[in-house]
Amino acid sequence: MSVTSKEVKVGETACNKEGGSEFAAAEGKKTTACNGKEGSPWTAGGTLPSGKSEEGDWSYFDSNAIAGEKTTAISFGIPLKTAPTAHFIPEGTPAASDPTGCKGTVAKPEADAGNLCVFAQHAIGNTTAVVFWDPQSGNIGGEAAGTAGTLVYFTAGAGTVILTGTWAVTGN
Repeated sequence: MSVTSKEVKVGETACNKEGGSEFAAAEGKKTTACNGKEGSPWTAGGTLPSGKSEEGDWSYFDSNAIAGEKTTAISFGIPLKTAPTAHFIPEGTPAASDPTGCKGTVAKPEADAGNLCVFAQHAIGNTTAVVFWDPQSGNIGGEAAGTAGTLVYFTAGAGTVILTGTWAVTGN
């Protein structure tokens, strides 16, 4: 038995005008495989829709750190249309004290539209306050982030240094 195929062009009535392929078997049976709706913005090259969130974990570990500057990356799985405002929430901060634009907890991080909220879970070692470094623009500061992520930037003393936590970002 042989099977032939032909293109169903976009606009033809078959496949709801979305295009696809038609397959025919020798005994005259036909079937189609139709294109579906375009999946943006969740496809490659898309951006996170306004009001939609993504979240993740971040960490830094060095059991034999040399004193000095340290960084660890936060990368967004889906880039944003515009850069968010980054906020750091230190370990043990009560939810009522979260910065404007951030809510939730380290176990369930949440961010309002246009914000990146970085929650610390563990901080071990002699570290200074965290700031952010946007690798796209080169900006370093308390609220710097890019459309693809940010670097968590801090200084630490010698010895064991461990920082871990979670983050959430919401498109604007």
